[in-house]
Amino acid sequence: MPTSIDNNDAAPSTEVLRVGDYPFYRTQPTKEMDRLTEYLTTYLTERIPEIKDEVVAIFPVGSGAISGMPGPAQIDLQVVLKREPGQSEEVLAAAQIAALESELNFL
Repeated sequence: MPTSIDNNDAAPSTEVLRVGDYPFYRTQPTKEMDRLTEYLTTYLTERIPEIKDEVVAIFPVGSGAISGMPGPAQIDLQVVLKREPGQSEEVLAAAQIAALESELNFL
């Protein structure tokens, strides 16, 4: 189960620039980002019981969704639910997602 993008797997160190405290990849770590996207999609659709039956679709969005795009190794997902967000289950799910994000060690 992937939990981070390792600079050693992503690209040689000369391919990663530091912008403040954040890495900027000249060569996107596409394989690692795809694995994390798959993991997060599975997490949302199978491991959060409050929303798993409500998920209609999950789409990668933003610059990370463009294969090979230079930039930060950031994964943005659009989650389409059967009902409008804001109900207590979605608030709980958002808290669980935030907890998951804090466990992931993006370098």
